[in-house]
Amino acid sequence: MRRLDVRCKANIPVKVSTTDIEGFSYETVVKDVGLFGAFVNSEVDLPQDFHVDLEIKLPFGIVKTRGRVLRRERDGIALRFTHIDPEARRSIWGYIRSELEKRDKKTCPSCGHPVSTRAERCPDCGMYIEFENERYIDVYSNYLVSVKSVKLEEAIDEFNKEMDAIERDYLQNNKDATVMAKMVGDAIRKACDACRDFEETVGIGSEMVKMKQDVFREGTDRHCSQSYFARHARVWPRGYPGDFEILENI
Repeated sequence: MRRLDVRCKANIPVKVSTTDIEGFSYETVVKDVGLFGAFVNSEVDLPQDFHVDLEIKLPFGIVKTRGRVLRRERDGIALRFTHIDPEARRSIWGYIRSELEKRDKKTCPSCGHPVSTRAERCPDCGMYIEFENERYIDVYSNYLVSVKSVKLEEAIDEFNKEMDAIERDYLQNNKDATVMAKMVGDAIRKACDACRDFEETVGIGSEMVKMKQDVFREGTDRHCSQSYFARHARVWPRGYPGDFEILENI
């Protein structure tokens, strides 16, 4: 699967810390950086989905953001930015663009395909690559949001298809209840992964995310409304989430 993030090699000092472990902090370097994530040289074995605070010391200022551990590799950890404001992202883009301009040949940062210096998009993967355009980050971000929107809609469809199949098995008594419970859990986790991917790309708390949350709730309501707990958590009958009735009933 081709990477959609625009990235470049780097050697940037960074401070990694977290409030989840008191006093946890260390200095290291970013070896690879993109608009939506980075690869950090690290001997500390942080688990997948662990969250850290980052202070990336770019040549022209410090960028502060939060990152989620995607995976651990032999020489470091891959992080996905989870809370990064537009100005911080533009600062990172300024660094990436300066590094891309140093290259002798222009290649697509997504697939590595050689491209013409005047090309607007990669002829191989279609990625927008007119880096010199001052509006590049806006055009690219809009493109990425459209891609992630399609993936979210596909995830909703897939969730409903899986739940339909599970419901048929339940009514026909084709599978053990424990097996079906695991299938439900797996379907929910896949849908949650798609939601998280969209949120982290667009920006948690943005108006676009709030709109898509409504789309997701409406698109999955046919199945989720059959659960008392899910319906109660979605409707908020008392006007706020997580009220005592859910806990007492559990």
